Parts: sequence; structure tokens; C-alpha cells
Amino acid sequence: MSGADPQVDETVLELRSAGKSYAAIARTLGFERSSHAVAAFNRSLRRKVPDEQERLRAQEADRLQALTQAIGGNGELDDETRSRRLAAVDRMRVKLYAE
Repeated sequence: MSGADPQVDETVLELRSAGKSYAAIARTLGFERSSHAVAAFNRSLRRKVPDEQERLRAQEADRLQALTQAIGGNGELDDETRSRRLAAVDRMRVKLYAE
């Protein structure tokens, strides 16, 4: 995805800001993996002015925190699955704040 289209990246950011999951965004836009949607979101975020970046990061951090709580509280998940999903959220959080 190195030759990413800024318009597609912006669409990802808009869909995520509207509350869509990365998996749903990936399906909608025909990405192979939800991680491609995460990368597009972060590329678009970094193109924004600093104040907008701060607002978007705060919004996304809130979503990631809610996701962490939902995963942690899901009694249907086995320990391995829970750990794997929490690690994925941690990676998303790191990428959100990376320069």
C-alpha cells in the first residue's frame, strides 16, 4: 500500500470518524486486510493540520479504549484470543501516536 491514494485515505478517515470498524471499512473499500484500513486512516490523519490531528487522535483513542474494555470484558473469548486481540489494539494505539 505504499502508493496509497490520498482520496481513499480520506474516505477511510471519514468512515472511521462516522463510527465504522476497520474491518467494515476494509470490506467496503475492497482492502485485503483491516490493517490496510488502519494504515490509510493514519496516513490521512497525518495530512491534517495539528489541531485536527489532535482532535482525531483523541476521538480514535476513545474508540480504542472502548474496544479494549469490550475485549477484556468479553467472557466468550478464550485467553489466547483475548490476548491476541488486545495486542492488536495496542499496535493500533502505537501507530496512532507514531510520527
